Amino acid sequence: MLTLFYILISLNVLLIMLLAVPIDIEYEFNNRLEKKSRTRIIWLFGLINVELKESANDFDIEFEKPKKKRRSKSKSGIKPILAALKSEGFLRRTLKFLKDIFNIAEIKNLQAKLSFGLGDPADTGQLYGLMSPVFAFLYAVPRVNVSFTPIFDRATLDAEINAALRIVPIRFFRAIFRFIVSKEFFRAIKSAYKVYKS
Repeated sequence: MLTLFYILISLNVLLIMLLAVPIDIEYEFNNRLEKKSRTRIIWLFGLINVELKESANDFDIEFEKPKKKRRSKSKSGIKPILAALKSEGFLRRTLKFLKDIFNIAEIKNLQAKLSFGLGDPADTGQLYGLMSPVFAFLYAVPRVNVSFTPIFDRATLDAEINAALRIVPIRFFRAIFRFIVSKEFFRAIKSAYKVYKS
């Protein structure tokens, strides 16, 4: 019994030590012209070096064409998301989470160009307005160059992303855990579910 206890303790210590080893991540994504996606993960000081390549066509997002039949607005896919973003304290908590992530991660390079439209100009404008504090935060982060362009005349999501960063998994997971157990996160989920079910 004592031997089993020591084995379990040793495995836990080993797991913590592994999660404390930094991971280098390189990521490229483009669904505009080149249609490519590439992820490279380097861990355990180069002992693990994995590169994944996929066609960005696999990530193309298709939006439903508007139907002539009248649909309830609350059933629109964007309505629950807007409700979550509007819930009390959620955007503020999300900004804190982003700050934690950027403090934890060593950002070597992050460039992104995103164009998005929801098909409804009002919804697109509303989402862009709600996300403005997040955009403003990203604009101020060193070695981060991002742009967000709302498209009001159609439903679309185009992206060009080039990123290189280093993270320590145990610190990263801790930040995520604190975010998803926060009262603001649960309140946002509750608001989104309420709108979805209405």
